[in-house]
Amino acid sequence: MNISFKNKAVEEAVRKLLEELSKDANTQPLTDVPTAAKMLGCSRPTIYKLAKEGKLKMVHVGSRARITVESIESIVSGKEEA
Repeated sequence: MNISFKNKAVEEAVRKLLEELSKDANTQPLTDVPTAAKMLGCSRPTIYKLAKEGKLKMVHVGSRARITVESIESIVSGKEEA
């Protein structure tokens, strides 16, 4: 899935945020579902759908769902197709 942003400034901000998150990937490689939805500009149900389809990697920490930052980066960079 390749996300196309209407606003290039938003796209650049998301890419910079992902770069910053990836720098800290050893300490915080996961994000919660609402944050992942904000990063990708979609709804929470869409995050669950993408995880079910295998396009996002979801892990559970206790009873809480988390999304790997790496899988979000793959979608934003266009490596993962919808």
